[in-house]
Amino acid sequence: MPSIKFFQTQDQTGNEGMSIKHIILSVFIGLVLSMALLLVSALLMLYSGMSVQFAPVIAKIILFTGAFTSGIFSGYRRRSSGWLYGALAGLCYVFILIAVGIIFSTFNTLSVNTASSVLICLLTGVLGGILGINIKSSAKKGKKH
Repeated sequence: MPSIKFFQTQDQTGNEGMSIKHIILSVFIGLVLSMALLLVSALLMLYSGMSVQFAPVIAKIILFTGAFTSGIFSGYRRRSSGWLYGALAGLCYVFILIAVGIIFSTFNTLSVNTASSVLICLLTGVLGGILGINIKSSAKKGKKH
């Protein structure tokens, strides 16, 4: 089973050890992308006359895009187990957003909707981690030829 280390090392297979700072960085990238997409969608709703009824759907798409992006960046640093690191990044991403929501909101109950969002962020993080490994290996194959 792969280990998560605080400092980057290499194991017997030549895999770089996944440090906590790489997971934090990948989650930060996902959060920044989410904030940028939220800003763009808010501006679109404000200036295009788009109905506010689409806001929850847009927010969910942005949420899952952020988890997917976090997964891609965490998986990109690995040669194997990208699914595991993508899942970890997706979970960290969504739990940070839940914590921020609880802190800044008066509505403090978790619901089935929250649980389904956590599950979908986990799955999109896994898919992102798998894609991140494949992006890295595709880039290496392209350089060799």
